[in-house]
Amino acid sequence: MKAVLLTAFNTLFICGLSPATSDAFLPTSPIFTHEPPQLVQFSNSKGAHVSCAARGDPFPHLTWTKEDGKEVPNIAEVVYVRPDGTLIFQPFSPDKYQQEIHSSSYRCLATNSVGTIGSRKVTVEAVIDNKYNVRVYSDYITQGNTAVLRCQIPPFLKGVAKVTSWSRDDGIVIHLDEEYGGKHSLLPSGELLVKDVQRKDAYHSYRCQTRNRLTGFIVESSSAKLIVTESHNVVPAKIIHRETHVRTPRGRKVLLPCVAQGYPIPSCSWLRNQNGRQKYIDGDPHLQVLGCSLMVREPGVRYSGKYTCFANNTVGTDKAETELLVYEHLSAEVFPAVQKVTTGQSVIFNCSISGYPVQMITWMKDMRPIVSQGRFNILYSNILSISSVRKQDTGIYQCFVENSFDSAQALGTLVLA
Repeated sequence: MKAVLLTAFNTLFICGLSPATSDAFLPTSPIFTHEPPQLVQFSNSKGAHVSCAARGDPFPHLTWTKEDGKEVPNIAEVVYVRPDGTLIFQPFSPDKYQQEIHSSSYRCLATNSVGTIGSRKVTVEAVIDNKYNVRVYSDYITQGNTAVLRCQIPPFLKGVAKVTSWSRDDGIVIHLDEEYGGKHSLLPSGELLVKDVQRKDAYHSYRCQTRNRLTGFIVESSSAKLIVTESHNVVPAKIIHRETHVRTPRGRKVLLPCVAQGYPIPSCSWLRNQNGRQKYIDGDPHLQVLGCSLMVREPGVRYSGKYTCFANNTVGTDKAETELLVYEHLSAEVFPAVQKVTTGQSVIFNCSISGYPVQMITWMKDMRPIVSQGRFNILYSNILSISSVRKQDTGIYQCFVENSFDSAQALGTLVLA
């Protein structure tokens, strides 16, 4: 008799009917295997394919929505979603540009019987592929000062066309040099610095070269010269070039540019705002003054903040402030990933976040916003508490973390036992 009972028990165990193994046959929530990027830029002549992929059991259905939550319509020869979930933007002529389609935000959604998850917000920007000219204007400069030549790129190509090099008429080509030493320096923002200008520098002309990263087109500017003068009168120090905001990833050295002119030639110093007080940067091995600019080497997040360049000579002083943001890419994870409870119990989802800066945290259930009220309570932005769980509370809970240039998401699933 014992043998018969044992055989029956083993049969139930092997068939997967035991409590320990039955969970393996439950549906699983969707999860992205390929999440679309945060920014998609494309030229109207080429169009764009924005891919999205997810897995789950049952296999999830993929859709795309606009920021208002409405599903992306299939518009012939403009935009449509392929059966595999890829969002397609068709090439178009300039007169067919539609701002609500070609300059908008989208999300990829994956849905199965467990619930719905959404990707990070995807900003789409189409750039009209117009021909453009680049100009450089001649500049007056007092002998001994640092000159700044600027490559004038049309505003509509900001962030798309970039200065790749400068050239001088005697064959010298200036590329980006991260040490910023020597007579010439190309700044990351595209300006050319010519240091300690002398009369002989007036004999040469300069051109900038730009490249459109969407089309690959290369455009060279007109030429310009430095008009070198001698000062017979004193001129107060004046800062003629700086950046108000500079951003860099953690660990990558970055230059805070500051260019001052005057007569006598100005000298420069830098102060850093720490805890509401300005302190000279002397003694910090990560901070080095190069001319009037400041090099920040291997910066950590703690080097984020405001820095002030002071330029002075015997007849005057000038100052300019730059805000540095040292960032770390955002990531998130929800703990526990799966919670199986009975009705009436309470649960807590914790969204663990890494990266900097974190400017916004939002919670959604099956892509519907959660507000802190009733049985739902959001603590410290990253903790979601649900009391007295009901059947309708089952589904997928997502934590979205954002700043102005980066985002991340993570999910947890709530099921009833």
